Amino acid sequence: MKRAGVWLAGLLIVAVMTSAVAVVYVKYQTRLLFVDLQAMRVQREALDVEWDNLRLEEAALTGESVPV
Repeated sequence: MKRAGVWLAGLLIVAVMTSAVAVVYVKYQTRLLFVDLQAMRVQREALDVEWDNLRLEEAALTGESVPV
């Protein structure tokens, strides 16, 4: 009985440590993905500005009005 208790305690310790490492790893991956998301948002905003400028330039060259 005592031996089974020691084995179970050891198994639980390993499970808790594995879980803790998994939490740290997932948190790190989440931070990396958030940084990528922020960079993509900045890129999207820059592309939106460029698109608006191109639409204005096209409208100026063709003499059309640009819908807002």
